[in-house]
Amino acid sequence: MIKKHDFFLIRLNRPLFILITVVFGVCLNIILSFFGYYFLGINFEEEVEINFLFSKNLEYILIVFIAPFFETFFFQYLLIVVFLRCFFVKIKRNHITFSLVVSSLLFGSIHIYNFYYFIIATIMGFYFGYITLLSEFFREKRISVFISVFLCHSIINLISLIID
Repeated sequence: MIKKHDFFLIRLNRPLFILITVVFGVCLNIILSFFGYYFLGINFEEEVEINFLFSKNLEYILIVFIAPFFETFFFQYLLIVVFLRCFFVKIKRNHITFSLVVSSLLFGSIHIYNFYYFIIATIMGFYFGYITLLSEFFREKRISVFISVFLCHSIINLISLIID
């Protein structure tokens, strides 16, 4: 599950680990969105029309802080960390794979505005799950999932709001 290049991430100090995972997550999101827009002709502003009953400021707070917090808590913390720690004394590769795939698919399914958006969200959910595994299980000095994944998710949502 953990490859040779991952040891680079495991050995980084906390701020650098967070910075690299955030930058890579933002780049991944931009590449996936770029691919959908230019190669598949999907205009996300037209496809994903969400009408909030809130003011714009409250909408931004919801998208940048509240949603990433609850999504991190449920999809990464409960479905990966708590699942692996509570149900398995010795965590095996298939347990990790199962929790990562279930978490990613469920994360994608709550973002199912259209099929391509579901695919992007599932890939991003897989990435957030991967960060969760690295920060909670494979680093000597653990980083809370609420710092690493929540921060990455919040910044990606903020950049998406700024770009739109």
